[in-house]
Amino acid sequence: LLGASSYSLYLEHTIILEMLRTPAEEFFGFMRYDTTLSGVAIAMAACTVIAIIVHLRVELPSLRWLKRRLQPES
Repeated sequence: LLGASSYSLYLEHTIILEMLRTPAEEFFGFMRYDTTLSGVAIAMAACTVIAIIVHLRVELPSLRWLKRRLQPES
């Protein structure tokens, strides 16, 4: 599943990291992924979970839809 969702991870990881940056800098110092190990772990977990969700809820349905639309009728 992680391998299948790797493209989603590639596309969204920078967006997720930027979304984590502001709360980490202002409120939750332990979430700073540039200075703490806990922040790295939280960032990796968040990016991985969201990539799997995007893969299952966006990428796979889009691919099924495209296959149905582009496949020649027999």
